[in-house]
Amino acid sequence: PSIVHFTDKTVAWENTLCQLNGGIVNFGTERVSTELVTTIDPDCIYREEGRILHFMDSTNDSRLIKQIFREIRCGQLEHAQQLCVHCGQVWRAAVLEGWRLFHDPNYDNNVYHMMGGETKRIGKEREILPVEGNPNRDIWKLCAWKMCEDPHASADERAVMGALCGHLPSLLPLCTTWEDQLWAYTRVSVDVAVEQQIRQVSLKNYQPLEDGYWNNLRSLEKIIKEIARKDDQFKPNRTLQELLILDKCDELFSVCTCWLEEQKEASEPHFLRYLCHLVLVLRTIGRPGAAYHSDQVISAYVKVLMQKGDCDLVAYYCSLLPEEEQVDLYSTFMEEITDKNDRAECLAAAEKYNLNIPLITEKVVQNVRSKKKDSEIEGDLTLVREITEVDKEKISALDWMIYYPHQRAESIWECNTLIRTFIAQGKLPAARLAFDRIPSDSMEMILQQYSENGIVDRDALPPKVGAAIKEFLSYKAYLDAQEGFSRWFHEFHNTRPTLPSKYEGNDFTQKLAHEHRLNRYNEDCNRWKSTMLHETKTIKALLFNVLTFPDGGWLVDEYKDDPARRDNMQRLRGLCIPQVFVLLHKVLHSMELYEEAIDLVTLLMDESTKFYKIFNRTQLNDITIKIAESCDSILTTSLDPLGWEGGDPIDMVEDYDNEEIDDLDRNFQSPTHLNIDATLEEVPGVGDDNVHEEEELITAWAKMAETSFNKSYDIQRLKETSDNIDDDSDNESL
Repeated sequence: PSIVHFTDKTVAWENTLCQLNGGIVNFGTERVSTELVTTIDPDCIYREEGRILHFMDSTNDSRLIKQIFREIRCGQLEHAQQLCVHCGQVWRAAVLEGWRLFHDPNYDNNVYHMMGGETKRIGKEREILPVEGNPNRDIWKLCAWKMCEDPHASADERAVMGALCGHLPSLLPLCTTWEDQLWAYTRVSVDVAVEQQIRQVSLKNYQPLEDGYWNNLRSLEKIIKEIARKDDQFKPNRTLQELLILDKCDELFSVCTCWLEEQKEASEPHFLRYLCHLVLVLRTIGRPGAAYHSDQVISAYVKVLMQKGDCDLVAYYCSLLPEEEQVDLYSTFMEEITDKNDRAECLAAAEKYNLNIPLITEKVVQNVRSKKKDSEIEGDLTLVREITEVDKEKISALDWMIYYPHQRAESIWECNTLIRTFIAQGKLPAARLAFDRIPSDSMEMILQQYSENGIVDRDALPPKVGAAIKEFLSYKAYLDAQEGFSRWFHEFHNTRPTLPSKYEGNDFTQKLAHEHRLNRYNEDCNRWKSTMLHETKTIKALLFNVLTFPDGGWLVDEYKDDPARRDNMQRLRGLCIPQVFVLLHKVLHSMELYEEAIDLVTLLMDESTKFYKIFNRTQLNDITIKIAESCDSILTTSLDPLGWEGGDPIDMVEDYDNEEIDDLDRNFQSPTHLNIDATLEEVPGVGDDNVHEEEELITAWAKMAETSFNKSYDIQRLKETSDNIDDDSDNESL
């Protein structure tokens, strides 16, 4: 053993002993030897009043006693006894042993001892074991009590004995801090409680102790109240210590929650870490307290870890929370992660600690999608807006849901929601980017998940999955149509040959050059017309894909579990379908396909699709005016306003049936088109060699009249509908 300022192992008071034996001590001999004690024993100082030890011995003795008290304060009584023996004061080590309770193991008839971790019975042989403790403990305690009240003893000696015999007044002068006072009060109270219990259950007669000794018994609540200090009321550590000592875990959790809401000290990272681990320790020992309060503490620490960006730590502490809070916190953490490798690391950490990844990734996409700038205006398709950084974040968030094959269906669902918003905002490029974010093999992967023996039954798909797939394909048709129209518009207006300026001079060379330019212009026009006819056929097919979308129509399904989605889809139909009609009419009218442009009225007024109910009054007026313009334009040819040429009626009907309008039949296989394009073969008796020529002529004229009547009737209905419909307010944005 070692001690500060003490020498190696020696005898007690070696300098005094040396000087009494006639030796010379080089230091501390200013006083004459007559002032020193005449004998060396433990009581010589008290017995020979007026005499002292050698100065160096007194100093060393004082330091030793102080160190003994420190060891006792630290619970190291055995180490204090070793120090006493080391310094030659074996008697002091024996004094420190006097407080122990007496126990004689030899009273047991059968003697046991431990060997190799197991109890082994010796048998009838008796082995004398050492006795433990002090059989005269009550007498020792009386003597120690008197020593604590002896004014000649130093404060350190009184404190050492007071700690062992339960004398509180001798301890308090040396216990200045809150922790030391708590130890002093508690040690004395425990000593009194043990002594009280022994005297109640034991048959032995003990020496009576002082009344002051029994008055030192206090409860923990009273001790905490007595040692409380005013400056400790706002110290979180002190409050936590008190509540833990008093075993008030519920109140502790409640106080921690209040700190998180009010006090600034609780927002420090290290203190939050301390509170979090305190909560975890209490959970481990079976004292979890109120779940709400403990979860609040852990959540606060998780938010601190989120700022550091450690995926593993965030995932671990999130796993200690209820699932709902796991999803909320971890999804919030994942929102700010954009790097592909970091995202993979976050998902790996979530798998490691068994977090609900499907719910978390879905929550991430929803959280990012909910971000919106105030400057964004929705519901106007006429303005094509640029893609903002917020839009890019929303699109990038879809990547969270494509890491796992079983989430492809849900990723399409979330992608559809985002596309609906972009289309409503007029951000078609952003909608295309969101659409392309879904891998091309997603459809096949989803169908394989619900296939049996390699056979995919469409009816076997869950309603939500089927609705998501159809909506996704609906957006594909719409986006393809919009992009096709943009290409057609560009080709029509930017690649059209320019007519050379008219030359009115008489120069033969210039005239020849002008004729050459005209010939070249005519050749370019022919090529341009050929190209535009091909482009027109393509864009007609794309636009009709939207208007004749199968299974009930574009953005129409039977999924009713999400009323908000259904309402948004209905609004999109009101925004997009009138626009598709306008674009299709523009294509047909610009390419001088006036008959097909007029035929749109039949599709619009068809009762199976009821497109006219989607239009508001303004939109119906606009489409009516455009169709009227096509009727006016057709008058410039030899046709009538409904598209019939002059000449032989039978030939006119046959020519009508053989027109390019059959392209419309290939784009939409709908019975409504037959109302416009009724062929001669469908008229009974026409083309039969056995029918008289006059009857065939009459039938042809009747067919032409019926078709013209149908067109006129549909146009009249369109006008009446436009006049009678209530003027709707502007479509609300999604």
